[in-house]
Parts: sequence; C-alpha cells; structure tokens
Amino acid sequence: MKHTMIALVLWGWAAGFAADTIQIDLDNTLTSRPIEPGIAYTFQLINYGNSVSIKVKIERESILVDRLSIPGSERSEPNALTDAQPDPIDLGEQLPLNRGEKFVITVKWTDAAGKDKEKVFTFSTGARGEWRTSYGFVFLPNENEDYFSKANDDNTFTITAKEENDDLGFVPTAMFTWFPKQDESKNWSGSWVGGLGFDFQNPVVLAGYGVTYNQNISFSLGAAFHQQNRLRGEYKDMQVLKETLAEDALIDKVYRANYFLGFSYRFSGNPFKKKAAAESSAAKN
Repeated sequence: MKHTMIALVLWGWAAGFAADTIQIDLDNTLTSRPIEPGIAYTFQLINYGNSVSIKVKIERESILVDRLSIPGSERSEPNALTDAQPDPIDLGEQLPLNRGEKFVITVKWTDAAGKDKEKVFTFSTGARGEWRTSYGFVFLPNENEDYFSKANDDNTFTITAKEENDDLGFVPTAMFTWFPKQDESKNWSGSWVGGLGFDFQNPVVLAGYGVTYNQNISFSLGAAFHQQNRLRGEYKDMQVLKETLAEDALIDKVYRANYFLGFSYRFSGNPFKKKAAAESSAAKN
C-alpha cells in the first residue's frame, strides 16, 4: 500500500492534480460535504469501533444525469474485537472528480452485538453550472430586398428594387445562457447563448456568444434567423411586365440568417413578490 500511495502522489503531481485524504467517521452524523474538483482523494474509515466486519462500496456518479454511475470497488475489512480505537482503514485511491460529479460511499458493518448497520456518505464537487434566462432586446440590420413595379412611357412596367434601408430593427427576446459554476466569483463570464424573440409579426430564433457582467447584465453577438423580404422566384430584377403588380405579389417572405447585437438583463425573482408581502403585512397591522 505504501508503494501505491507514493505512485499515486507522483502520478497526481505529473498530471497536475493535488492530493488529499478524507476520513469517513462512522460516529459522525454529518454524511454529506462538498469537495473540490481536480483533487485525487484518498478515503479512510475511522471510528468503526468493535465492528466484526465492514463492507464498503464506492461509486462515482454524475450529478446531472440520474442513475448514471461508474462502479467503484467493494471490499470487506475484518476487525478483531478490541476496546482500543483501531487504526484508520484505507479504502484505496480514487481518481480526481470533475465538476458535476460526486463520490457516494456506502458503508455496511456488523457491530459486536451482531446488529447490521448501514450509512451512506456523499462527497460532491457541486453542479457544473446552470441554465439562466434573461430578457431584453436584440438589434438587427434591415436586410429586406423590396421591389415595386415602375411605370414606363410605353405602358409597361419594370420590376425595380427599392433603395436600401440602413435602419436597425429591434426584437424583444428571451435569452438562455449556460452559466458555469467556476465563474460565480468573476466579474465577467462568457458562454454560448440561444434565444427566442418576436418581431411583432413573426418568431425569431437566435444563437451566438455572450458575456455577462456580475451574473445579471449580458451582451451578445450572433446569428438571427428571421423573416426577410425577397423577390419571388418567378421574377427577376429589371424584368419588364405588361401590367403593374402590387408589392405583395412581387415579394416572398422567407427565413434567412442575419447578425444581431443583443442586450439582456436577468431578473433574480418576481419584482412584485416582496412588495405584495409588505402590503399584506401592513394590512394586518
């Protein structure tokens, strides 16, 4: 075991992992505690007293996926009956956990009186992060290609493009952002974002990258898929017609990609909830 421990420490140092030991106290009522990711933990069993036999099962589980586990090890450690406090039982070395994983250690033992007992200990690195929703606006350049039928001197009409409009349009949106746990203490956090909006007539789908300031104010840039005006396929620019056509007859509304600039704000709760509670309390008084 000594050589194994030395090998683990050297391997952890070479891989850039720190090492630590956690003692599992069977007398302790605290059975759950957080641990840090990226550390090679060794578990030891203490305060198992006069147990006749001990069985330990170690499982490495994902926090985000229910019932997904990687079997660890099962081992039995006999213990002679003695009143002296026994030495810690080394449960073996475990690989470092990533964020979003946990060790679940189940200890079953039989005491000196022959009574079977069981305790489950959980050591978690915490969730990897969470999806957050913010509300705001995105701004889109006008990429419509509008046409009209222009009258000619010979009683014909020419399909003519309208002058380009460089105005920016805006769309109210709900943005969905993945916020990683390790960014909670940072002023700025970056993440991929997605969103849904409505341009007062049609839905808009958004995807891009955003940065968030202190978990609340977000700025994003990406692609928006929304309806735009295009000349119908049966016509072409500068085509001569024998009769005039309305603009709606010349135009198709199709979904095309466009770039967007976005701003959104995350509300941590219902802004009216506290006020309503205060008003209710004041009414009782």
